Amino acid sequence: MSDPTGPDASVPEWPDVDVIMPIRNEAAHLTAAVTAVRSQEYPGIVRIFLGVGPSDDGTEQVAMELASTGDDLVVVDNPSGITPSALNAAIRAGSAPVMVRVDGHSELSDGYIRRAVETMRRTGAVNVGGLQVPVATTPFEEAVAAATTSWLGSMRPAATGFDALTPPPTSSTTPCKRTSAATLSSRARRSTTTGSVLTLHS
Repeated sequence: MSDPTGPDASVPEWPDVDVIMPIRNEAAHLTAAVTAVRSQEYPGIVRIFLGVGPSDDGTEQVAMELASTGDDLVVVDNPSGITPSALNAAIRAGSAPVMVRVDGHSELSDGYIRRAVETMRRTGAVNVGGLQVPVATTPFEEAVAAATTSWLGSMRPAATGFDALTPPPTSSTTPCKRTSAATLSSRARRSTTTGSVLTLHS
């Protein structure tokens, strides 16, 4: 068991990071999501792997255009269109010791990856995550955001007991659709997916 009082020496100070994004029908939000990842101030190397499923809104074209603007982004085909398949394909395409899962309609807050890695190294955890903060753009979305962040809609951060360890929150640009906050995991063991949750096992 790792010593919670000091850094985990098995994790490099700034390990390379693979950002894993399962994508389908996200043409309207993908550029903002990728831009938020590319804007992260992280001392290590960050690469983005988009697991792109069949879409009817031009998502594939947007993904290819983003890939053409830098060698830090790789488009991975996901013919099944299923989220776990996209995650597995994107994970297999990368090789970094740390992975960050980000949804295509979410935007990482400033410093998310850096603080997440710091938290992982400090605590010895193999999986850390942030809070989801809905960002409304219409009155209907404001109502949905208020409902989903109330004590009736979801557990409040203080109730989970993990608020002191969580990195900065992610923000969703489509709060009317419940999204997963980004999670960061160590590739210390073989990584697979169960449903839409990134898990680790021997």
